[in-house]
Amino acid sequence: MSNESVATLRKYGLGITKPRVVLLEFLLQSHMHVTAEQLYNSINKKEEIISLATIYNTLKIFVQKGLLNEVVVEPNRTYYDTNTAPHFHMFDSTTKELIDLYPKNKLPQDLVKELAKEFGLCSDTLNGAEIIFYSKSFSNALRK
Repeated sequence: MSNESVATLRKYGLGITKPRVVLLEFLLQSHMHVTAEQLYNSINKKEEIISLATIYNTLKIFVQKGLLNEVVVEPNRTYYDTNTAPHFHMFDSTTKELIDLYPKNKLPQDLVKELAKEFGLCSDTLNGAEIIFYSKSFSNALRK
């Protein structure tokens, strides 16, 4: 168990369990977009046996606490994003790849409020807004 993982779990008020530490250490290695199934396969290749149900439950807790962002791109495809800073995404429906987009101009807050009002949401209680662009293929220029 790394000190960084244990400290992060404590900081977010989470109990220290081996699955949480293993998953957090894997996720903290680098910025990534990962599905629960990809995480399951990667973790279990390292002979750390963690069930898929435990991975889903742990990811749900990490999202609730703000350690990860959940990005639903298709009804049965959810990615977990280690980058919790505000940004947009582009999803390649052919390769199933998700990449980050950082526009030069941020989404105007007035537009978020206007959309919330149009759809009957209270803009004061919105947790955030997610914009995902869908494409059949990426231009190499978009890749970072």
